[in-house]
Amino acid sequence: MLARLRAALRTEDLALPAWLGLAVPLLVGVGGWEGASDLDDSGNALTGLVYVAVSLGAVLCLATFPGGFTGQAPRLFRPPDVYALGPFIGALAMVGGTGIDNLGLTSTGEFGPFLVLGALAIIAHRWLPSLSSIHRRMLMAPFVFITAGVFNGMMASTFDAFDFARLIAEEPGSPGPLALSLALPVAVTAPAYAMLVFAPGRIADPGGPVFAWLVRYLVCLAGLVIGASWLVAIGS
Repeated sequence: MLARLRAALRTEDLALPAWLGLAVPLLVGVGGWEGASDLDDSGNALTGLVYVAVSLGAVLCLATFPGGFTGQAPRLFRPPDVYALGPFIGALAMVGGTGIDNLGLTSTGEFGPFLVLGALAIIAHRWLPSLSSIHRRMLMAPFVFITAGVFNGMMASTFDAFDFARLIAEEPGSPGPLALSLALPVAVTAPAYAMLVFAPGRIADPGGPVFAWLVRYLVCLAGLVIGASWLVAIGS
């Protein structure tokens, strides 16, 4: 079992909970950088540069997905990889578009440029040389760290809206509050995880069994719970 767990976790999977549980709260609480845990569209030029840079890396990762002409539909267009395309392009447009907005490069339609870049990368990947999995993961990791930080902020908002500790303390013998405190974070995080973490990760590294992605989700969830708790404490 331990061997399966070790095989499931990559370097970025282990770094992600440290980023979420420690780095993001420090960047927000000490550094005052709201863009680490929220899609900051306040006009901060540094945030804009970071968002655009990580989004361009993600586009390059997509463009170098294994393609070519093999007599059948490209792997990117076949299940299960095709299911990651829509959520990934949505996340790309959100982050890249917010970056463009912060830099003041467009007054309207800020999501358009990265939607176009994403579409061009999808079309062109069949003609472009493919990068190895490790290099695509390196290109995608900064983007995933930013989107996971935004995910962290969403978790913090959930924790702030539902004071789970108070609910459990008020009814210590009832299983309802405890079940709610366990089930609600999972229910809230699963769709966001699919869009903001799983889909980009799948584009970067299309391999991996279901068990591996489940382990990665649970490790990420642990970092989210710790990080969101810190963000709630910082905001209170």
